[in-house]
Formats: sequence, C-alpha cells, structure tokens
Amino acid sequence: VFLQSTRLHENIDSISGGDGAWIMQKCAKNMGGSCAISFQKVETVFSFQCHAKAVSEDETRKLHFELPLNTYAIAIDDSWIQRKLMLRIFSDAGIPQSQKKALGRNPSELDSVGGLIDAILDQHDFDGKILVLVDENLDYSNGEESGFMMRSGSKLMEGILAKLQHEKRDRLLVLVRSANDSADDIETYTSRTHGFFPKTSTKRADVLEVLEAAWVGRFGKSHPTSILDRFICEDPSDDSSIAPEDLQEAVASVDSLLQGRSFREVEWEHLWSSLHALKGDIMISNDTELCLAAKEINSLRGPTPPDTFDESWTSIRRHVMEGLGRMSQMRVD
Repeated sequence: VFLQSTRLHENIDSISGGDGAWIMQKCAKNMGGSCAISFQKVETVFSFQCHAKAVSEDETRKLHFELPLNTYAIAIDDSWIQRKLMLRIFSDAGIPQSQKKALGRNPSELDSVGGLIDAILDQHDFDGKILVLVDENLDYSNGEESGFMMRSGSKLMEGILAKLQHEKRDRLLVLVRSANDSADDIETYTSRTHGFFPKTSTKRADVLEVLEAAWVGRFGKSHPTSILDRFICEDPSDDSSIAPEDLQEAVASVDSLLQGRSFREVEWEHLWSSLHALKGDIMISNDTELCLAAKEINSLRGPTPPDTFDESWTSIRRHVMEGLGRMSQMRVD
C-alpha cells in the first residue's frame, strides 16, 4: 500500500496514480514517525504515529495584548490599502471605531496631524494615550515638472513631538511602519520617534506581540488584557495581510490608466504613483511572485518610463495575479 504507484484495485476507471499512501508515509518519516493501515471486517483503520513534545498550558494559552479602552489610534499612510490594514491592526488591538482615524490621502492631511493630536489631548474627558502608526515614505504628486513630493513619516512625527508640551509627549507612542528594516533604518526611526513597526508583521499574534513590546516599553505593563477568547472564535487563517480583492483594485488602477492608450500617452508621474503604491502594498508579503513584482516595479524608477514598459507591466501583472491566485487558494483551503 505504501509503495509508489500502488493501487489495491485493478481495472477501475480512475485518474488516481496510486501515490497517496506513499506520499503520506514519506511525510510521516520526515516527522520521525510512520503510517500503518489495517483492513478489518467492518472498517479500515489508517494510523499515524510520531514523537511529540508536550506543551504547557501557558504556552498554548499565550497572553495576547489589548490596548486600554481609553486609547486613541491614528494611522498615517499615502496608500489607501495600507491605511485600511492599519485600521484593522487597531481593531485587533481593541480600539473602538470611534477612537481611530486614518490620514495621509494628501499632503494637507499630513499638515493636520499635529493639530489633531493636540485637540485629542486637550479634550477634558480624555485621560488616555495616543498610538500613532506612520509610514516612512509618503509620496505625492505635486503637479509640477519634478512630478513627486516625498515626505518622511518619521521626520513629520519628530517635528510634531518637538512642539508638544512635555506632559503631552508622555502620552504618545509613535511607531514608524516600514518595509525597510536595516539596522541603519531602524536607528533612524527610533532616533526620531519611539520605535519601529515592521510591515512584514501581518498575522494577528505577530502584530500584537510587536505592539505589546512597544507599548510596555513606553508606558509599562499597566493594562494587559487577554483576548484569547476572541482568537478562539475567529478564523485562525484570518490575519492583517492584504486581501486579494484589495490588490486586484490596485492592479486595476494601473490598468485603467493604460486602457485604450499607449503608456507614452499617460503622464508618467500618475502612472509611477500607481505603480509605487502597488509596490508598497505587495512588499509586506512573503509570496515569491509578489516579491518579484515589487523588484520589477522598482526597476522602472526614473524620470521617464523605459521603452520596455509594456513588457515590464505584463510581467509585473502576471506575477501579481499568480500571487493573488495562491492567496485566494489558501483562503479556500
């Protein structure tokens, strides 16, 4: 039964190759165990055994973190998909809908952040703290020949923190969210704000672990709360990663610019803005195809599109759609 290409019944019209039990046995051996099958009068018993380590109750019921109820949360990003993800992170951390806000649609919203923070802290009935997640690279079209205006999220928040009164600064936790995580990058973020929040953290448990470490490091362990019951009730496959439909919309935004016309007829600053937003959204994924798409988008950077743009976009689009296919299949499985 456990030999390759073995079928128990002959002359049966089936597409089976007879490899199922063989594959299961190989998997079992890789785990240091084995499979067995027993044909009995009223049933067939398939069994698997391997060595397993007992896990303590503390390990299986790991304490997750929920922010205090009187916490206000602000997300700052130039990408609408990333703003949506950050709001989802806040929800996972227990922030009520009325106490979270997403900014960054345009430069004027960035200029309003300091005033918003001041206004929240000045509310007579608000005695809590503010969590700010800010993207490092905030890119906008400025409508001029240079095409783009880039602002640093960490520099933005450094300036805002410097202007706040000491007692107000003490009620803020500002974390820079970025896919650039070299030692030099992280040193820059932490010198300007309170820490770094990696974009590669997408699973709920990972996100809350990073958030808890930053919160406790800043404010101490004042209000740790277990939200394990909520985790048990939720789909364990659900996380804070990008939804396939969101990426499909990002691809569609590029397609719409190119619809019915050559890439040379489209203003490069608008086309690059959409491509750059797509790259930022897919860089948090570990999927091979999406990583390849991000690299190809990066290779297009420049004052004008390359002559091979059509071929490049076809390749980028193929990588993204193949990655989306796998993401969708994983959700089904």
